[in-house]
Amino acid sequence: MADFALTNPAVTNPAVGVHFSSARTGGSDCWATPLEIVDAVERDLGLRFVLDTACETHNAIVGGTRGDRMGFGYRADRGANGLTGRWSENVRTLELAGCHRERGQSTELGRAAAWCNPPYSEIGKWLARCAAEGQRCPIAALVPVRSDRPWWREFVMPRHGEERAEMHARVVWFIEGRIRFVGASNDAPFPSVIATWGPGLPCSVATWAPGSALEQRLELEND
Repeated sequence: MADFALTNPAVTNPAVGVHFSSARTGGSDCWATPLEIVDAVERDLGLRFVLDTACETHNAIVGGTRGDRMGFGYRADRGANGLTGRWSENVRTLELAGCHRERGQSTELGRAAAWCNPPYSEIGKWLARCAAEGQRCPIAALVPVRSDRPWWREFVMPRHGEERAEMHARVVWFIEGRIRFVGASNDAPFPSVIATWGPGLPCSVATWAPGSALEQRLELEND
């Protein structure tokens, strides 16, 4: 899909640093999310990702070459830094453009949402943005399970005995098993979690297998 004229402040100074989809594996900070995981999150949460907040052209889940999703990505190779973008405003713009609908039809494929697979070397900054922008639109992030880190307690799950705060994710799904990121020769050396913020989302904390909901539905249909 052609680029949208969105609120997308560019960062061209290398000293500032641009960011893209990543996993801290194999000494690299750039690993793409398997699309079957993205598909499953959309299906099980009733979402349609129209904005990729941290990507490059080759690994953007929208508006790129990896799938048929319409939308826009903050692409580092185009000089964009997702940390400076206005995510919720752009999700609304893309929603009005019909990017969450079937091509050429009025059928909604899900609620317009943003996806974030941040650079794992700077997760705290990215989850702070997810939590803030997630007050206005659904935002799902793929991050490692790190209950020892401040960003986990501030933006993913509260400490034992504390009440869940506004900035905590509403949906926290611990992925069953280990992810093998695109381009990796082995599974990630850490467990992963899908943390999702967004108004109107039901609170849910669970172990989640990307194919489980579909398999359960098929079993029910075959009974």
